[in-house]
Amino acid sequence: MKPKTLILDLLSASDPTPLPTPALLRAGRVFRLKENTIRVTLQRLAAAGTIERRGTNGERRYALSGRSRILNRHILEAQTLCPRAWNGQWTLVIAWAPGVVRRERDRLRQALRVLRLANLQPGVWVRPNNLDLSLEEVLREYGLDKEVIWAIGPLHHGRSDASLARDLFDLEDLARQIDRACRDLKTSARRLSTLPRDRALAESFLVGGRAIKALFGDPLLPPPLLPALWRGEELRARFAAYDRVGRALWREVVGFAPGRRPVPALGVRAHTPPHLLIATPEVPRRRESSKKEMP
Repeated sequence: MKPKTLILDLLSASDPTPLPTPALLRAGRVFRLKENTIRVTLQRLAAAGTIERRGTNGERRYALSGRSRILNRHILEAQTLCPRAWNGQWTLVIAWAPGVVRRERDRLRQALRVLRLANLQPGVWVRPNNLDLSLEEVLREYGLDKEVIWAIGPLHHGRSDASLARDLFDLEDLARQIDRACRDLKTSARRLSTLPRDRALAESFLVGGRAIKALFGDPLLPPPLLPALWRGEELRARFAAYDRVGRALWREVVGFAPGRRPVPALGVRAHTPPHLLIATPEVPRRRESSKKEMP
């Protein structure tokens, strides 16, 4: 377990409540991380603007910075976002962004994946238009609403929509990941209460992280485009129950309350793909953007 991963994950789970340094040090001991390693990592994350320091040295607390909360909210939505009825239309994005630096291109890819879009061909991203997730809002958050052209309408591609979706999203591989996550959650939930405390803490952290990775990877496609026996809904239900148990265990260590709203899982950053962990900019000033209808 990397100290950066542990710290960001715990602050994500406790957000917006800051965590005191002793709580983060106790969490580090669960994974046999030295106190000095945790302290140095906290300093570096604060210097980079990824987290914020609050209070004095005697009562130092840490919380996510404003820019880190953007990703945190999208990870939360991965657990709670529900598809709506699909009318056959698709969202299409042309990401042109000429002359942008690599960091901006990374942010563009990150934003498009947050929106569950798949790469159809270089510079062209698509998905069925069945999510109540605002493309305009996400692009504004990443400062990219001027770097793309997008449209909503029928997609003419000479294949069945199900065949295209299967290739775009590699549904067979995703189905295996979701099946594995369901099995892991079921097995771990049965045995957590029998494990020594530190082993139970570590397992809940890691198993929960693998499950949220599978949840974030679920493209939330319309049922007609999914393979038979797709277990996405089952995974969401199993994860919600497992996360409550994991949170109760970790509350004794870090002291944050589980709260009444869903929040990102403990362990999420241990298994989230690196392109989703790139630091994002502060929310830019709102700018007008327009939507074009596909012919």
